[in-house]
Amino acid sequence: MSKNKGYVWLMVIVVIAVVLAIVLGNGSNGTENDTATTTEEAQITEEAIDKGTQSSNNTGTTGGTQATQLPLMTANGAYIIYYYSTGFSPSKLTIKAGKSVRFINSSSNAMLITPVDKVNRPYSSLQQSKSVGKGGTFDYTFSTTGSYAYYNDNKDAHTGVINVTQ
Repeated sequence: MSKNKGYVWLMVIVVIAVVLAIVLGNGSNGTENDTATTTEEAQITEEAIDKGTQSSNNTGTTGGTQATQLPLMTANGAYIIYYYSTGFSPSKLTIKAGKSVRFINSSSNAMLITPVDKVNRPYSSLQQSKSVGKGGTFDYTFSTTGSYAYYNDNKDAHTGVINVTQ
């Protein structure tokens, strides 16, 4: 009987260690607006849940049913888009005008957010001033409605779009 208790406690400790590793591995330190350092944790806010804002590519299938995740947000209400070595996540996002997006580089590649439309305003204004490495961030507030297509200028196959509505 005591061997079984020891095994149960061992399993409990292993599960706690795995959960802690996941939680601590998802924290982010980075630069805000390309320069200032910040230590905000990403979280899903009640505001996003109340408004029903969803990212169009944050859906997955589990057991034949469609599961939808709300986009992550910073503590101050900015939506989060992560950049990984495989591209942006989410790569499609719909937000309201006046909201901000924080791009977080979670890859070992450089990230430089560049608009697909480099000529027409307001789309051409979605332009990061310099590349950032892992942990670096870029914040942008979308004040005008429209469809903002962008890509990583250091890896132009990695693209995304943010649809801004009223």
